[in-house]
Amino acid sequence: MGWDFGSDTLTFLTRSIDFDVAWWNHNLRNKDYLKQRLAFVLSQIFVISSRSDVISEHAHGMASYHDMLLKHITGNFRDLLMEVSLHPSMGIYLSHFNNSKSIQERNIHPDENYAREIMQLFTIGLHQLNIDGSLKRDSLGNPLPTYTQKDIKELAKVFTGLSAGRAGQFSNPNTPVNFGFDRWQTDFSVPMVLYEAWHEPGTKSFLNTTIPAGQKGMKDIEMAVEHIFRHPNIGPFIGKQLIQKLVTSNPSPAYIKKVAETFNDNGKGIRGDMAAVFKAILLHPEARSCESLQSPTQGKLQEPMVRLMERTRNYKLIPDANNKIFTDGGDSRWRFDQNILTAPTYLIFICRPTLHLVH
Repeated sequence: MGWDFGSDTLTFLTRSIDFDVAWWNHNLRNKDYLKQRLAFVLSQIFVISSRSDVISEHAHGMASYHDMLLKHITGNFRDLLMEVSLHPSMGIYLSHFNNSKSIQERNIHPDENYAREIMQLFTIGLHQLNIDGSLKRDSLGNPLPTYTQKDIKELAKVFTGLSAGRAGQFSNPNTPVNFGFDRWQTDFSVPMVLYEAWHEPGTKSFLNTTIPAGQKGMKDIEMAVEHIFRHPNIGPFIGKQLIQKLVTSNPSPAYIKKVAETFNDNGKGIRGDMAAVFKAILLHPEARSCESLQSPTQGKLQEPMVRLMERTRNYKLIPDANNKIFTDGGDSRWRFDQNILTAPTYLIFICRPTLHLVH
């Protein structure tokens, strides 16, 4: 934590270590460990990482982002996807924060980073899947792609015009915000909002759908998220990852199918019910029966950070005079190269300069 004396009001900079201390203090003694464990699993799919300064220097954004994941473990996947897309921590990490519409004379084009990742990592993956997770193939036996570069370019137009929803941290909260707002002045706990003047106009066609021209930019985003949410790949693609992170590295096609079917319909006609999906994963015979343990491919190596956490929770920890246990997970980070919201990443971040715009 660092102090800033350069503003009219004394403020402080929260860094990732502040979030790490709070997270470990809670999880070493909490009574909601399953919920926290499931949120950790979601954080391994919807990744932001404090190994990037744009995340580590805004720990209040990390806390807000984690709380958002925690909320949606019993929510709906569509709502989760929408909130992930609008969270400023994700916006700054995958560069659709201050993502401008096309300005041809300045050779400015919509940033494609988030458009690619929302499909490749967060929802449908690279190849079309059957309900049991197996690959769909063409007549020559080649896997069928889920999207093309054209789909990325068109979807990138949707995620333009987003910027700060409220000033904070090093600003008066009542400071007017606009497109091009500086991240240091942004409240990272408030969703991004859309500035119409900087949103790409016209139709956007991707994944066999067309978003019409002439409507509000936020409506474009809502329609895009809804269309992706309805893609048949999500159930098996996300379901398999959740199984692998929670139960077994080699789930059977039948296991994946059951979880994907639950994602598609929770038994009450609702798609994307995350509580039902997690229940289907944790109560499936491959997760609980003695017979399944006989398979040589059953089970998974427990992640070092999870192993450390669960072993430590079995000991009686003595808090300090303020009833706090101070650790930032440093042993996990330096010995195992793993900590909360600290995924290794080799992404190249293109740091666009802050835009100072005159209306």
